[in-house]
Amino acid sequence: MKLSLNWLKDFIQIKETPEKLAERFTLAGIEVEKIEHLGEGLDTIIVGEIKTIVKHPAADKLQIAKVHVGKGKILSIVCGAPNIKVGQKVPTALVGTKLPNGMVIEHRPIRGIDSEGMLCAEDELGLGDDHGGIVILPHDATVGEKYTKAAALHDVVFDLALTPQRADLFSVYGLARELSALTGVSLRSSSYSKPRGDSKPPVTVHVVDRSLCPRYIAKVITDIKHTPTPQWMKSRLKASGVRPINLIVDVTNYVMIETGQPLHAFDFNKLSGGKKNVSVHIRRAGKGETLITLDNKERRLDGSMLVIADSKRAVAIAGVMGGRDTEVDGRTSNVVIESAIFNPASVRKTSQRLGLRSEASMRFEKGIAWDLPVRASERVAELLVQVGNGRATRITESAGKPPKPIITILPINDIARILGVRISPAEMKKSLERLGCTVTMSPDTLKVTPPLWRFDLEIGADVIEEIGRMRGFNSFPATKIIVAVEPAPINSSDTWSEQTRDILVGLGFSEVLMYSFYGTKDFEPFGSHSVDHYEVANPIDSSQQYLRTSLFPKLIQSAGKNFHTRERVELFEIGKVFHKSSGVLPHEQTMVAAASLSKTQPFYRLKGACMKWFTALGVKQQEVVFSKVQKTYARAAASIAIRGKQVGEIVLLNDRTLTTCKIRGEAAAIELSLDECMKFFSQRGSFKVLTPFPAVERDLSFIIPHETSYATIESLIRGADPLIINVRGFDRYPVEDKKSIAIHIVIQSAERTLTSSEVDAVMQKVENILTHSFDVTIRKAG
Repeated sequence: MKLSLNWLKDFIQIKETPEKLAERFTLAGIEVEKIEHLGEGLDTIIVGEIKTIVKHPAADKLQIAKVHVGKGKILSIVCGAPNIKVGQKVPTALVGTKLPNGMVIEHRPIRGIDSEGMLCAEDELGLGDDHGGIVILPHDATVGEKYTKAAALHDVVFDLALTPQRADLFSVYGLARELSALTGVSLRSSSYSKPRGDSKPPVTVHVVDRSLCPRYIAKVITDIKHTPTPQWMKSRLKASGVRPINLIVDVTNYVMIETGQPLHAFDFNKLSGGKKNVSVHIRRAGKGETLITLDNKERRLDGSMLVIADSKRAVAIAGVMGGRDTEVDGRTSNVVIESAIFNPASVRKTSQRLGLRSEASMRFEKGIAWDLPVRASERVAELLVQVGNGRATRITESAGKPPKPIITILPINDIARILGVRISPAEMKKSLERLGCTVTMSPDTLKVTPPLWRFDLEIGADVIEEIGRMRGFNSFPATKIIVAVEPAPINSSDTWSEQTRDILVGLGFSEVLMYSFYGTKDFEPFGSHSVDHYEVANPIDSSQQYLRTSLFPKLIQSAGKNFHTRERVELFEIGKVFHKSSGVLPHEQTMVAAASLSKTQPFYRLKGACMKWFTALGVKQQEVVFSKVQKTYARAAASIAIRGKQVGEIVLLNDRTLTTCKIRGEAAAIELSLDECMKFFSQRGSFKVLTPFPAVERDLSFIIPHETSYATIESLIRGADPLIINVRGFDRYPVEDKKSIAIHIVIQSAERTLTSSEVDAVMQKVENILTHSFDVTIRKAG
């Protein structure tokens, strides 16, 4: 939030420098990110009045303006702005002026005509980005006076980083009230003059659901004159980051920033019954009801959304945005001012579902103090009567019971224990009362009732924090922290996760971190359904509506997006998935998943990477079994088991799934339960002496029945002879109703160099065990 120092001074006397004030705010937990001095370097720019305008004789887009700058002095200035007219008051930079952008104004000819200054646009004054035309000042600005004075520009703006729970600070008055509590300087009254109103306002209010709208106030103001917004108000709005639009909208924005109460103005004449009497209904939206909002977008509403309606149709989305059909414009003279309290959760949910965030919705989400709607509506009426010569009616109100305050009882000894310093009960009481709390003190406790505007003081710790904040945490003496330092217990899951990362990165995979949420479009292509998932109560949008049950969908999508620009993409993720359980909370599992996208055999690439991962973490290859399974989204799929315990699956996506995921090429993915796999990992590495004797490598090719698994064959070969130290399959293809497999076998002794006859004997054992165990045909060379 941007805070104008001049505006702040309306409510509290300030003698500190801006820098000291910023330090005070920051130490109190109100971070000041930046201080901006407005009007600096503009003191030599004065108010000029355009007396005559003639076309430049040598340039079609330039004009020559005669400008009166005071004391009877007339300057000839060449200008290219299209919006200048005779009689206008404009900011005029005299010769010698240095503008904020570094330009120095000189007396020089422009296309043959002398120019004795410059008429300034907004960007040239360093006040914005607009270069569409010269800044036009109010007609009552005094010729010759400083532009900064005429435009009420001299100001200091603090850019504040406010925390969401401090809803009371999102206004100039709220910050002044906080500063008063911090400094002890009295706060000036914020009571406003109440214009006399008609006894019978031409509006009635009907609230259908009180839980969604505890308080609603409507105030009708008529006969508003179409006068420009005063310069002082426009300057304050700009300093606060708000663009002036017209008098009525500017006043509602001004009061919102000043008080913290979001307001909305309806054109009274555009509402149903607007010529005599308007009936305002605060109700839920009807099924299929639509509304075109102020941003000219049609919004489809549902029954969970609260709307403001007249007797015929919805005219605003409560707390979010008004409707286009009843917006105020240049012809509006009669308005209904809405000042209300809406349920914060309802406003947030509606805003999220519609994908529509506004300044009003963000404030309603934080909460509105019970007394604020009345004060704000009276302030709007005061300004529109004073500035726009309007006539105000009495307020029309529909309200429930005020919320009951949360009373906290604090043991005095607990306060000292938590803060680490002793503060006298009298000082605590005084500090809390300066914040607006009601405090009753007994010998051992403080009974604290927070003010209406402090929603964040819910528990004892919140109140204790305020006591420390008022004392000033920077004033607390520094003390040594004396605690027993114990090493944190080793988390085996974290250990295996880190090792897994190292292994997969070493194999050429890149790690990604995805959201734990996804939508139906993500999981439906993989055969999952919404009933299998936990639904998020308040999703950001439909794409993050459910807790994930698999890492596959988002991982494959991410790989697919990167595959458009590469020959091969290989990603992995380690994260939690959430499955339905019989208890209140979901069953969580830590999973590791990897995806490989390429144009050639990603399935076997992943299978090989999986086996290398297992081997590196102490799982023997013969303990791992891949078993063929069917998946609707896969061309080929296998379950993965270690010692008979299923730990995951590997899939090769079919064409339909590839098309749905917009992937060109082949894609394979593997997902394993790290929680299950780590039960089989070795806690210690084993040391094996390297043998100095050479290894002998042989290949064996044979044809076996199609249903015979590779894992079974590998296990038999490894057990055929102790001299076999490694077995690896390297080729496989179908032969009629069978399959051909090629195996690479490594034979080595730790004691001697093997002879050819010894190696042949080992290979013969392998052939014998295969032929006796299966219907195997050994393929011989030649």
